[in-house]
Amino acid sequence: MFARLGVRYMTLTHNNNTPWADSATDTPQHGGLSEFGEAVVREMNALGMLVDLSHVAESTMHHALRITDSPVIFSHSSCRAVTDHPRNVPDAVLRELKGNGGVLMVSFVPPFVSQGYAAWWAAGREGAAPPVEIADVVRHFDHARDVAGIDHVGVGSDFDGFDDFPAGLDDVAGFARLREALQNDGWSDTDLDKVWSGNILRVLRATDERFEGQARDERGARGDGDPAS
Repeated sequence: MFARLGVRYMTLTHNNNTPWADSATDTPQHGGLSEFGEAVVREMNALGMLVDLSHVAESTMHHALRITDSPVIFSHSSCRAVTDHPRNVPDAVLRELKGNGGVLMVSFVPPFVSQGYAAWWAAGREGAAPPVEIADVVRHFDHARDVAGIDHVGVGSDFDGFDDFPAGLDDVAGFARLREALQNDGWSDTDLDKVWSGNILRVLRATDERFEGQARDERGARGDGDPAS
């Protein structure tokens, strides 16, 4: 029903477990996906709905990547090797993502991009928050490119998910500053065009093509195929 209404992607969990998938920020219950969770991922694949693995536990990341037959995304996550936070993506998963064809869309949320801010947050947020800079975000882009490859990196900001952001990157006006910082770090315009839109559009188009194929199959089964054919 949701696919027919136009829904093209779904995040498997938010901050808490669902009855069929473990979240990154809750006590594990399923060891990743339940049997029903596996069925959900396979049905999303069949319908042409994109699987979003942001917010899920590492076990769920591996489990979903093992059974999906379509590219997945992390719509707003960063790299755990750079900032050790459960919402971030470990290198082993980034390497699996490369084989899957999906995209890690780097978040700007301070606890995900700065270890100092993450420690301050976990300790109860006493005193002034540690400063977070665009350079902190650039380190995550660099790491994602180095581990997953340039074809598997995107921009995931998460402006509606947090109150604080890195200096100079607190709204979309900061995108030009981020691009300039990445250029200064050696990123080419070709690579940045992939990161800014090319990679995620590739995945979205592939997902949409699968949805259209499913819709054609359904029309054919009903006997009301394309009148132009």
